[in-house]
Amino acid sequence: MKRVALYVRVSTQEQAREGYSVAVQEERLRALADAREWHVVKAYVDPGHSGGTIDRPAMQELIRDVRDGLVDVVAVYKLDRLSRRQKDTLHLIEDIFLPNGVSFVSLNESFDTSTPFGMAMVGILSVFAQLEREQIKERTMMGRLERAKEGLWHGGGGRTKVVTGYDYIDGELIPKPYEAAAVRWIFETYVQDGLGDFRIFEELESRFPGVVGGPDTVRAILVNPVYAGFIRYQGELYPGRHEALIDKDVFDRAQELRKSRARDSRSFEKRHLLTGLLRCAKCGNTMHISHSGKRKDGTRVDYYICRTRHGGRKIKKKFGECKKKAERKEVLEDAVINQVKKLTFRKVEAASVARQERTDEREAIRNELDRVEYQVEKLIDLYSVDGIPLEAMGKKMKELTDKKAALTERLDSMADHQAALEPIQVALSVVPSIDWMTHDIAALREILAVLIDRIEVDDGRLVIRWRFAY
Repeated sequence: MKRVALYVRVSTQEQAREGYSVAVQEERLRALADAREWHVVKAYVDPGHSGGTIDRPAMQELIRDVRDGLVDVVAVYKLDRLSRRQKDTLHLIEDIFLPNGVSFVSLNESFDTSTPFGMAMVGILSVFAQLEREQIKERTMMGRLERAKEGLWHGGGGRTKVVTGYDYIDGELIPKPYEAAAVRWIFETYVQDGLGDFRIFEELESRFPGVVGGPDTVRAILVNPVYAGFIRYQGELYPGRHEALIDKDVFDRAQELRKSRARDSRSFEKRHLLTGLLRCAKCGNTMHISHSGKRKDGTRVDYYICRTRHGGRKIKKKFGECKKKAERKEVLEDAVINQVKKLTFRKVEAASVARQERTDEREAIRNELDRVEYQVEKLIDLYSVDGIPLEAMGKKMKELTDKKAALTERLDSMADHQAALEPIQVALSVVPSIDWMTHDIAALREILAVLIDRIEVDDGRLVIRWRFAY
């Protein structure tokens, strides 16, 4: 007696649709099992799950049981209960069910994969299942676009969080006085006083405690056009029905200020050798430049400091309260430069030897690919001239096809590796001639970015993670 697994799925929208309920699907599948004298192992049920992914609890359990040899047949009420994506449907049938000796049967379409016709029908019907899903997606997007054009916010409800400053009542955004006042203060402070996101967050906590969770929330508020009375959808702005919390002029000034500061920030960071490469060894976060107060002679001391020292609650919750001390800029940069200088010409030679070895291996792989192609041609000749059995030919052809695919994949990976290695070899060759005191900082940063993946720093000790082995 064959062991059959009954798979049942309904999405939230389909639960109310006649003929798609869990009870109806399971009842009809059990009737099928009784008619064919199959033993029902279990009914695997995924209620309220979309067919756009196979990452569903019951589906994953079914896959495990199939691989453990507990099932002979998988039965569904309709093909799209398995998945609405052609790729997932074929993956389940061809990569999970069939290799484990499990047949697949769909009651509604009246076919099973134990027949050639059934396999052909799987490919055809899964195309239509995916088409239906894409049409649903298109209709949903069109619905959201129409809501945006009507000035209605397309979020709210369910698990979607309403934007700070508003409540979502009867399909519309309604200002919440306390949060709305905080939002107005954020924009006014940013535009008039020039404070950054972190400073605004610090002051906001004392004026309007609990409104935002950290500097990231402040940043999200400052770039959201909903506060100026607009609905943004797919990069376009539409006049909203809701009450604006700020004037559009204030919002536009805030955006211009952010763009200006972003340009200045990128320019500032690029003036320093190690920004973008340094990581705090204690918490794994990035490190950036900070300055001391003015000394008696009017100068300042530059430091690299872990960004969690200036982070908000979200960053501290993720990485903890990092206590790493600041690192003197010139001390850290000198230490890295000394490590780079130790990359001698012999390492360039070693890279060249490795490159020659890879060249020899590529040539050997190409020769083997030629042999496989020749064997395929001979096999076709044997079939057409000598009439060797189709089963024997199919088995041998699969072996040759698999071998060709493996050799081609290896050749492609070697090509990718060589392409990645070439800029490293160029950078290594110029290291001995660099004058680190007078060389252009942008050029030095490019060289370091080619050679170094990251630099981990922990209270004066550093570990350089190179992009190559030596």
